Amino acid sequence: SKASDAVPGVHYRLRASNADLQFAELLEVLGLEELVRLGESRCGICNARRWETLTKEEVAGQVPDQVLASENEFYRCGLCRQLFWAGEKYANTMDSLKAVISESVAGSSPQR
Repeated sequence: SKASDAVPGVHYRLRASNADLQFAELLEVLGLEELVRLGESRCGICNARRWETLTKEEVAGQVPDQVLASENEFYRCGLCRQLFWAGEKYANTMDSLKAVISESVAGSSPQR
């Protein structure tokens, strides 16, 4: 029967065919657009939301010298203690995410 062929659990079938539009669709369906706009984040290691903001002096010897020379602000997860900084990769990713949301909000609904 059809019911026995169903995938267990909650699932959602993406209607957009383009990866950026699929991402925008997921953000809309899951109600996460505002979090991305605000730059809210969770730890990529343990998924916690608790962050400590640290200075260069506080992380000296814990990050590569090149990073220490180029960044001024660092973040430590309050749970797993992993260190992060908003380098070029982070900036590019956030710019891409915000652009996808802006395009979606500007009236181009996900292509189906």
